[in-house]
Amino acid sequence: MEQAQEECPNLIFTDNEQLIAEELMNMPEVQTALSAGTDVVLDKSLALKLCNRRIPDFKVYDFFVLGINVVFDGDFSNNNFNV
Repeated sequence: MEQAQEECPNLIFTDNEQLIAEELMNMPEVQTALSAGTDVVLDKSLALKLCNRRIPDFKVYDFFVLGINVVFDGDFSNNNFNV
């Protein structure tokens, strides 16, 4: 999030988005994937559990680590949403 903020100073993250990012980074599976140093596809059910708590009615399609980036893709109210 810090890198995104540096690249786009006008970008604003909500409290909920910050909580999601913190929870993602604290997942043991994410930490293991990040330390592997390669791209890793994670079980999307892990992100779905998090989203069910933070973003009701959000459907997760993919959850993965690309280098140092943790990404999940999904759909909410007919709009794509990437974190």
